[in-house]
Order: sequence, then structure tokens, then C-alpha cells
Amino acid sequence: MDSKILAAALFLPLFPLSMLFSFLFEGLRKSLPRIIVLMAWPQIGLWLLQETNSCPPAWVIHLALATSLFYGFRALVLRELTHWVSFLAISSWTILWLVAGSIDQAQTLQLLALGLSLPLVLLTLLGSQLEKQFGASYAGLYNGLGHAMPRFSGVFVFTILAIVATPVFPGFTAMTAAFFEATHGSLISSILLCLIWLTWGWAGARLIQGFIIGKEDHEEIEDISRGTAWLYALILTALAAFGIHTLTLLS
Repeated sequence: MDSKILAAALFLPLFPLSMLFSFLFEGLRKSLPRIIVLMAWPQIGLWLLQETNSCPPAWVIHLALATSLFYGFRALVLRELTHWVSFLAISSWTILWLVAGSIDQAQTLQLLALGLSLPLVLLTLLGSQLEKQFGASYAGLYNGLGHAMPRFSGVFVFTILAIVATPVFPGFTAMTAAFFEATHGSLISSILLCLIWLTWGWAGARLIQGFIIGKEDHEEIEDISRGTAWLYALILTALAAFGIHTLTLLS
């Protein structure tokens, strides 16, 4: 295997090298280093991939699809938010292996990677808020945040929607590009992409259910401020606009 492909497989994590990212990310205890890793990790992978000056071989594409499906499926049973972010990061970044073969402009690929990472950064910040409030960010540990923390819950739900590639967020653009590439490949690749997208949505729904849905069983809980909620709303709106922009770049 080309050493640069192998190095790229570490930063656009392919199984079993993906375990290193998971171990590193979940071992970090502060939000700032987690955010730095989320922003930088796929960009390094794309840079290494572009240094090869060639399209990824077919077996790498197949391994990327298998890795993405495996981590998306595993996210279905995860309840701790940091683990969930780690697994969804791996599952979404591996999609970049598919689109790398169909997008010639390095800047467009970097924008797609940025669009996949930013919602994960927002969820990391929201998880930090939960850890401050409750000591842990674990689904099912507390119920009914939709009633107790309505502003937080609204931001949380839309952040999850951004992560699971809901139109018009950047993840949707990445999946659209991946589907376009798959239609020129094999039917199996298209089916696997459908399953990956399904697992993302299912995992997101289960996470929302674990944190937001339920009967309120708390005393007074401090919600995020209106100003913070509006800031998150502006960022999510910018992400949606960013997704539309990247989609126009592919058309």
C-alpha cells in the first residue's frame, strides 16, 4: 500500500486505524482540544490524500463504505455523547473517500470536510454544557430536557439534524456527491450509502429520544441564555447556507 494512502487512512479513518482516532478523541477531557481535533483531523487526511495525486483504489472505497456503515450502526446503541460524536465523525469522514474521486478541486473537498466537522463541534459544545449541569452527558440519565431546557433542546435537535445530513446542511451535499459517484460505480455501493444514511438518521433519533423526550423529572434547571440560543441559531443558519453553497459548487 502507498504510504501516503496509509497515512490518509489514519486521518480519514478507515478500520482498524479508526480506533486510534476514537481512542484519542474520547480520551480528551476538555472541549477545546476535542474541537481542534474535530476541525484538523479530516483536513490532514485530505491533504495527505491529495499528495498521492491519484484516485483511491477500489478496495479503499469498499473499506470506507464498510467502515462508515459499521460506525454508523454502532452509534445506534451509544448513549454517551462524546462516544457518539466520535463514531459519527468517523462514519461521516470516511464518505470523503468516495467524493475525492469525483471532485477535482481541493478547496471544495476541504469545504465539505469543514461542513461535516462543524456540526460535531456544536454538539461537543452542547455536551460540555450538559456535563457542567449534570456531571455527565449520557442519554437516559435525565429525561424531559425538552420541557426543562427548551432553548437548549431546540439547538440540540437542529444540531443533530445537521450531523445526520438533513437537507440543506453540508452533510447532505457530501452524501449527494457520494451517491453521484456511486451511481457510476456499483449498485452495492449505492445500497450501502442508503444504509449508512439510514443509520445516521436512526442514531440521531435515538439520541434525541434519550436526551429530549420524556417526562420532566427535574427541579429548576438553568437553560442556555437567549443570547447563546440566538448565537447557535445563527451558526446553524450559516451552516445551512454553507450547505447550499457547497451544493452549487458541485452542480
